[in-house]
Amino acid sequence: MRPEPRGGRRAPAAWRGGPCVCGVAAAVLLAGCAARPLPPWEPPRINAPAVAAPVPAAAPPAVAPLLARLPSLSADELAAETNRLLRDGSPQARLQQALLLTAPNNPLRDELRARQQLEDLAQLDSTPAGVRDGAALALLWLDEQRRGSEERRRAQSRAREDELRITTLETRLRELERRALDAEKKLEALRAIERELSGRSSRAP
Repeated sequence: MRPEPRGGRRAPAAWRGGPCVCGVAAAVLLAGCAARPLPPWEPPRINAPAVAAPVPAAAPPAVAPLLARLPSLSADELAAETNRLLRDGSPQARLQQALLLTAPNNPLRDELRARQQLEDLAQLDSTPAGVRDGAALALLWLDEQRRGSEERRRAQSRAREDELRITTLETRLRELERRALDAEKKLEALRAIERELSGRSSRAP
């Protein structure tokens, strides 16, 4: 017989049933574990911090259409529009006014002032992004215009120099032709004198 536990307490019923009962209990526990499979493991979700969407920059103003219109505007229209934009005073108006100040037929033409105004708009942080981009583009356009004007002036200067050289060569050529004609006339006169002297010698007794 199994000895009674100390202290007068009775062993649990499973113990009292002997080894067989313990084996059956273990089998039941294992069967229960096998009947309920573990759920698949999923990695813990980490919520990324919310990032604010970037604010799109303002689109550059339409500089090219205004530049294309400049040659078609009369002097009076250019002056009136320049004064109107001067009264406006907004960054957009200052950009357009600077472009008008570069028009060749504008009575108020002042390319130096226009360039300074464009440089201010392109460098100031308070200038709207679109106007700042437009001012930078207009400065590039002015640089291209200046280089083109310088190239045209140099080409015109070279053309005048070439024309002067051609005129000088033509003058020299005409002078050479005149001298050649004079020499031919003198040679013909000498030949005539020679023939006359030769005839007199043949007629002498």
